[in-house]
Amino acid sequence: VREVAGRHNVTGAEEDKLREHLLEEAEHPVVDVPEASTPGSADVPQCYEPAHATPMPRTELELLAGGNLHAQIPVVSAALGSCAGWIAIAAVDSHFSVMVKDTSELFVGGPPLVKQALGIDISKQELGNHRIHVHRTGVIHNIADSEADALQQIRAVLSYLPQNVWQMPPRVEPTDDPNRREEALGSIISKDRRKTHDIRKLINRVVDKDSTFEIQRFFGRALVTMLARVDGFPVALIANDSRRDGGAQTASACQKFERFVDFADTFHLPVVYLCDVPGFMIGPKAETEGTLRWALHANNAVSEATTPYLTVLLRRFYGVAMGGAKSGRGFNLRYAWPSAESGSLPAAGGVMAAFRRIIEAAPDPDAKRIEMEDRLNALASVLRRPTMAEEIIDPRNTRPLLVEFVRNAQEINATQLGPKIRVGMRP
Repeated sequence: VREVAGRHNVTGAEEDKLREHLLEEAEHPVVDVPEASTPGSADVPQCYEPAHATPMPRTELELLAGGNLHAQIPVVSAALGSCAGWIAIAAVDSHFSVMVKDTSELFVGGPPLVKQALGIDISKQELGNHRIHVHRTGVIHNIADSEADALQQIRAVLSYLPQNVWQMPPRVEPTDDPNRREEALGSIISKDRRKTHDIRKLINRVVDKDSTFEIQRFFGRALVTMLARVDGFPVALIANDSRRDGGAQTASACQKFERFVDFADTFHLPVVYLCDVPGFMIGPKAETEGTLRWALHANNAVSEATTPYLTVLLRRFYGVAMGGAKSGRGFNLRYAWPSAESGSLPAAGGVMAAFRRIIEAAPDPDAKRIEMEDRLNALASVLRRPTMAEEIIDPRNTRPLLVEFVRNAQEINATQLGPKIRVGMRP
């Protein structure tokens, strides 16, 4: 229209009449295209209008999990032979992994590549057997004695988990008394702080009989992580092992703690934490392993989890490691046995860190140190600090209280089905 109007000096109302005439004469319908500054471009409004932005509904949040199997369904793997490159990565890229003892191995590149690149002669077993990846690196969770055992372990793990995150974990009909009270629990914690106890025996006295499956027993051994059942309901059970590193959270134990809490939160497993922790591990080895960073990872995993969380303070509860006992968000409870104690630092060693000058200035430094330790130990008792927990309980009542917690947890988790969306980053 403009081309014709320009040739004939037509403007204004006459241009409109010319437009109508040309449209009537056209053989095909004409589409009115908005003016653009250059071909293929669009006219952008001068001002941004926020009304065009709409909040993302919950269904859109679930789309973020699309393509991420780990956010939706259980992923398991078994290394049954030599696994290199992408196959090794795939074996590790799972919620639970197992490798066969002495007949399977994992590595980024096998012996020929190592020889070519580094000039090192090494066998496949020396490069990546179970002693390396189950005991030392923790990239594989469990060891199996045979292929049949590996597959049986996978079946066992899956029996505790829902088929997907939109379902609740499956319950089995319990045969164990929910009100069972074990007399042995009353004396299982020694009054002598230097003595340890068998945490696995303690666990078996409070969960359903013959219902436990341990994950990563040989990695981060100061921490025990198990799948178990309480009143037939699957739970994720965490406990400190005082027989390993005094129960202190090492870098490997922190990594194990973080991963297991994320795993429990993903599949709506209530967490039961049997706490006896003197703090995070100290010393030159702990510092070179980056314990500070992994400690933050573990604590952040606990604070971000929304699955119900129960802590039972068995004995020690010290330092920044107290972050493993969740409080203040979601459905979480904290019970304490009368043997529980807490503080910024354990008295043994802690008094020298805090009161070195006073102790060294005393006529008898050793006597002064012991005197201060005894005084602080008395003040650390839960009986002097009852606000450490919601309730101080008889140890023999632990199982009935666990049953009550887990039953209530089902109603909470039923409202949280679907993928768990974690935001931000861990340090």
